[in-house]
This record gives sequence, C-alpha cells and structure tokens, in this order.
Amino acid sequence: MSTETKAISVEFVLDKDAKYFNSKNAQKNLKKAIKKLYNSCQDTSEFADKLADKVPEFQELYVKKYNHIDNKFDLRYFENDDDIDRVVVDCQYEMTKKQELRMRLKQRIADKRNDRFFNRDYNEAKRERVKLRKDPRVTKDMTDAYYSALLANKDKDIDIPNPIVILDDLDDFKLRFAKFVKAVISNQEVMAQEKLDVLENSYSLYLELMTGFSLVSIKATLIQMVKASRD
Repeated sequence: MSTETKAISVEFVLDKDAKYFNSKNAQKNLKKAIKKLYNSCQDTSEFADKLADKVPEFQELYVKKYNHIDNKFDLRYFENDDDIDRVVVDCQYEMTKKQELRMRLKQRIADKRNDRFFNRDYNEAKRERVKLRKDPRVTKDMTDAYYSALLANKDKDIDIPNPIVILDDLDDFKLRFAKFVKAVISNQEVMAQEKLDVLENSYSLYLELMTGFSLVSIKATLIQMVKASRD
C-alpha cells in the first residue's frame, strides 16, 4: 500500500523540563521532516528502512549536543491496520551517578544565587533606586529594563551594570556591546533562531536601549533566515 493513502502521526517521549532540541522550532521541524519522508515513500516498508537510516542525520540536525550527558535518540515506527501510522520520537537523557550528582550541585548553586538576589540588603537596593531616580540622565525605561534584566538573570553569574555605570562610560559599553553582537552573528555553529533568542533576551534589550546600538535590521535579517529554514 502506498503511504499516500495513509497518514502518519509523530509523537514525542521527552524528559520533563529537558531542553533537548537545539532551537525553539527544532521539534516542529523534525516532525515535518518525518512526515515529508513518509509521504515520499511508496510503501511502509520503504519508509521504515529510510527512517532507520535517517536517525543519525536527524539527531545531528535537531538535537543539542552535550559533553557531559549521553543522549538517547530513537525513532520507532508503528504500522497500523487503519489509516494512521505512528512514529514515536524517544528523547531521553542517560546520566551516570556522577553526572546526576553534578546536576544536583548546579541546582543547589542556582538556588543559593536566587536567595542572594531576593534577600539583597534592603538599604543597598533602596540607595541604588534613589541614585537612579535622581540622575537626570536615567529614564524610567532605562530603570525598568535594568531591573528586568537583573531579575531574568538572577540565577546566572552575570554582572549587570546599572544605567549610571553604563552612562558614565558609554563609549566603552557601546564598543563592547557591538563586539558581543558581532560575535553572536558570526558564530557558524549556532542556528538563526538561537541567535535571535540571544539578541532578544532581557539583557541584550537593556544594552540596546542604553547604548543606542540598534539591532532592528540585524533581527529582521535573522527573522527572514528563520522563516526560510521552515520552508
């Protein structure tokens, strides 16, 4: 029987909260690739053979690579007597005991950083707010963007300068931000969607606002690249 007379359902078995795929759209693109392969085959036997051959290629295209975790990536095909066949994409992490302990340690460190952020000295935070409010160069948009970036990165080891610090050395921050953007764009190992995510995160938006280094045209180009990759 030709696959043209049947339909295929693609289902995913994923670890909870695991960031397994290499971009936001990778899971959707993998699903589309499997369906395209299915529709190109003359019969289900041909599809089963080609699907097995495609496992390494699909893993290379859509799955993140980890140095410390061995990924389990498997495509299982189930042919049904009715009109709906199934492919189950099995994505699991296989951790050794040492790796599991390392992950738990990272979580404890992140929890401590959260505690430090939310329990910052009240007077210190109050003094900073007063300084920001009194500086005529600092707008409300700058202050809001600063605290948004601070909150979003509370569990990361990132030193986020407040608006006054940036404005006092604006030329240097412009140069550093421009170099950062260039490094993101020129990274050939990162997909367009990931680059767009980096340039649209709260810290990048904060620095874009503070330095006046516009990312509009760059992000527009990346959006076009993302759309082209979906076609």
